[in-house]
Amino acid sequence: REKGQEFTAPSIVYDYLNDIVVEEFAHHGQSVSVALVDNRSRVLVGSGGNTASSGQPNIMYDIIYEPTNKDGDNNDAARARYDDDYAYTTEADAVALKAVPAGKIRPTMFQLRAARKMSSKAQSTMQLVRSEMQLTEDMPIEFNYPFEHSDGTPDAGLPVQGHTKTRQVLSFQVQGVDADLVLEVNTAQTSNIYYRSDADSYTSKILQLPGSEGFEIFNA
Repeated sequence: REKGQEFTAPSIVYDYLNDIVVEEFAHHGQSVSVALVDNRSRVLVGSGGNTASSGQPNIMYDIIYEPTNKDGDNNDAARARYDDDYAYTTEADAVALKAVPAGKIRPTMFQLRAARKMSSKAQSTMQLVRSEMQLTEDMPIEFNYPFEHSDGTPDAGLPVQGHTKTRQVLSFQVQGVDADLVLEVNTAQTSNIYYRSDADSYTSKILQLPGSEGFEIFNA
């Protein structure tokens, strides 16, 4: 950043079909990873990946989605949803668009034409709103800014919430548990698994992965 200027490096929601930036958010974080959780109704932003910098909170955002018609008014007949296969459907015209890993498979011309055809009938407004339900009840909801230097020595203790040096967040499911579990991979801190009984509950148990904090190499 320019000396004396405010640091801002927002996370971005990008519509690759229409080549537009939908929204900018989390302007003061060092965002390094995102995960969709709770049936893709929330986005978890993993931040603070530098070993020698102050950690950051991993903040959850609710996805607010409201279909509209071409005139910008609510259109209940064309209300859309994402199904379990990431298929975009409307009551008027159901066409499946499969999600694919970015950079590996490009959308076909049929998919592009289908998406544009549907967008002419039902456009949507989408917004990310900081969720009232965070991973933990005591999770800070503001980024630590300006950044500060910190000790980069690996620490096997449980990281303080809001001060994790996260490199990756990943949601996954296990049989018999309704809510997504979250794997948090940190640098110079233990990696941890957050257990929640359901999507409307805070984490009730944090499982540390022993040895995942790494180790310090001393010069001989």
